[in-house]
Amino acid sequence: MKENLHPAMKSVEFECSCGHSTTIMSAADRPRLVLDTCRMCDPAYTGKRKSGVVEGRAKQFNDRYGAPTDAGV
Repeated sequence: MKENLHPAMKSVEFECSCGHSTTIMSAADRPRLVLDTCRMCDPAYTGKRKSGVVEGRAKQFNDRYGAPTDAGV
């Protein structure tokens, strides 16, 4: 096997804009990286994500054109 094939692993600190920081091992050249979001403040991880679907298609149709009635049957 070849010697010195893999890059050297260094300790790198990742800091989020919310203030949360984590230290991991990485092959990055920088000792500190700044992120926009992390698992502590990202809505997908915190459960604060808002659903894009507010109402069903049938409810939108009934609201727009009125609910069907049985008066004509």
